Amino acid sequence: GDRAKGVTRYKEFEHWKEFIVENMVYVLNSCYVNDNDACFKIIGGALHEVVKTQTAAYGEKKPCTNLILANECGDMVDVTLWEAFSIRLMNYISDRKEKGPIILILTHAQCTLGGL
Repeated sequence: GDRAKGVTRYKEFEHWKEFIVENMVYVLNSCYVNDNDACFKIIGGALHEVVKTQTAAYGEKKPCTNLILANECGDMVDVTLWEAFSIRLMNYISDRKEKGPIILILTHAQCTLGGL
């Protein structure tokens, strides 16, 4: 498709929407806009696969969703969403009517590069 949908906090979107230009890539570090001069790796992509979902039951583990994001080059990143984020994503996937990619914008994500 030619459309992408992003999800972020409403307050963050309201703050930045006047600065956002279509078809541009932005890198933010501690709320400062930086040029993408290769010191930042853009780890992102479309939802490639939902690997496992664990729902919450009384007295059991917290709900979580393990998924894989993939980009056009075939690079993949494993992601785990916990509690409310897991529930919201799974509800969105089950309720959506349109076909097309699902883009996730992760803020405050803890990432480990493979092999480190």
